[in-house]
Amino acid sequence: MKIGILTFHCAHNYGAVLQAFALKEFLISKGEDAFIINYRPDYLLRPYKWFRFAYWFSFNPFRCIIKILVEFALLPQRYRRYKSFEKFINQKLRPVNIDLNSKETDINLFILGSDQIWNPDITGGKFDEIFFGRFPAAHKKKVITYAASSGGYNLLKCKTEFQTLVSGIDKISVREDSLLEVLRNLNIDAEKVVDPTLLAGKEIFEKIAIKPEINGPYVLVYEIHRHKDTYVIANQIAKEINAKVITLASYITYKERKNQQVVSPEEFVGYFKYADFIITSSFHGTIFSVMFNRNFFSMKFGNEVDNRTASFLKMIGLEDRMFRSYDASNGCKYDDIIQWLLVKSMNEDMLQKSRKYLDNFCSHIC
Repeated sequence: MKIGILTFHCAHNYGAVLQAFALKEFLISKGEDAFIINYRPDYLLRPYKWFRFAYWFSFNPFRCIIKILVEFALLPQRYRRYKSFEKFINQKLRPVNIDLNSKETDINLFILGSDQIWNPDITGGKFDEIFFGRFPAAHKKKVITYAASSGGYNLLKCKTEFQTLVSGIDKISVREDSLLEVLRNLNIDAEKVVDPTLLAGKEIFEKIAIKPEINGPYVLVYEIHRHKDTYVIANQIAKEINAKVITLASYITYKERKNQQVVSPEEFVGYFKYADFIITSSFHGTIFSVMFNRNFFSMKFGNEVDNRTASFLKMIGLEDRMFRSYDASNGCKYDDIIQWLLVKSMNEDMLQKSRKYLDNFCSHIC
């Protein structure tokens, strides 16, 4: 069966490209003719350009001069990072150009997602109808979502529009409990599945992981949102286990210049696989920590930022790995032993349900 995947594959974001890779590779491993459709909207491309005048501009002449000098210093890193992502996209994702405006297509099934495809804060300030299957090529074809997300966006603000848009989707699956609850409150039938990276499993990622050239043990820090206690905890753990602290930058800035800013997606996976301890505020950072059975903490903020990670950790019985704030009197209990066999057992139930969700559609269409 021919399956076209529409997702955020072109965003130079580790989670975005790795979840796209995972879903494609999982479907291929099941014998499907699956591929990424090369839909590259400007709202996904613009934030990740290696050269933008927005990096340089300021209404304050003094700030403008400072920004120009800083950006000159960052241009080599921006360019190398840009090229590493494009290489991964072209060689590992291998997206295919499809005319979505033509009804003449031999694609049997369109899968929308994963990622925050229903978050207008990302999709140019409004819903992107492509990610609701509203394009001519989907006419009389099966359209489903896999692990769709709206991020922290409040869909109830535009519930009528949203209900209309999803009405043409044959089956909906989402990746967060919070979104599942919203959909059910809107009387929209949906089910929860695991993120594609979990679906694919570590066997697929071990094939691409590149081991970092680091001598000795290290505590890995990877943050999307900055938490005030991250480095207090990281430095304490590093001292206890006689390790160094290594930080992966989620984006390039002058403040991050001492961190690992130019890391390919394959190297990113390798840093998680070989870490001795991981501290992260990233959903996919948490997933890769669990995937490779690394001891870890996920930083807790007490707001909607926590939704995806909290939902995942609750599913596998590791809610206690979310760290809200540092208490010097209690420390951080870094050496608590995680029962990985139990985690695997709890995770397997959702994995089976998620595989069945896809298998049912593939076998039905075949």
